[in-house]
Amino acid sequence: MKKIAVIVGHNPIKQGALSIAPIGRSEFDFNSELAQLMLAKSSTYSFEIAIFYREYQKSYYKEIQKVYAEVDAWDADFSTELHFNSAVFTALGSEVLSSGSRKSMLFAQKTQNELVTLFDRTGKTDRGVKVRKKGARGYRSLVAGKAAAIIVEPFFGSNRQDVQQMYTLGLEQLAEAYLRAIEQL
Repeated sequence: MKKIAVIVGHNPIKQGALSIAPIGRSEFDFNSELAQLMLAKSSTYSFEIAIFYREYQKSYYKEIQKVYAEVDAWDADFSTELHFNSAVFTALGSEVLSSGSRKSMLFAQKTQNELVTLFDRTGKTDRGVKVRKKGARGYRSLVAGKAAAIIVEPFFGSNRQDVQQMYTLGLEQLAEAYLRAIEQL
């Protein structure tokens, strides 16, 4: 049985971006609930999920090394780190970040396909799979562990249209999209 590590992005001290209303939550709070939903719904799928939380370490590098060492100790086959984007209010869309390895790219594309379907993304709102190079934001999470890793950015918490659409869809729909992508691995 495949083992999938679900890492909640950020931590209780540095919670990441804050989404505008009607979500009005930090990445950490939003994705903590999402991870729990994924775990609860995973029993009907043919894989095992475990949730991992990043712990504030005063050093991003140490924080990432610690959580991915825990993922390695659990012997995960794949890992997904849960986030959402934030930028200027006009930016919107879904994207998945990959290390560029074969398994990471496979996982990233399956996940992006599910996000595109869920959010009905077309044109520029399908931001695609993006390979992170050394030194780029998110790179460390993608290469710190042994498991093929991705980072998911399903919507922009700074964009009114994206936030309203995510709010209308609900966390359960997003959890199911992620689980469907994992099932295809």
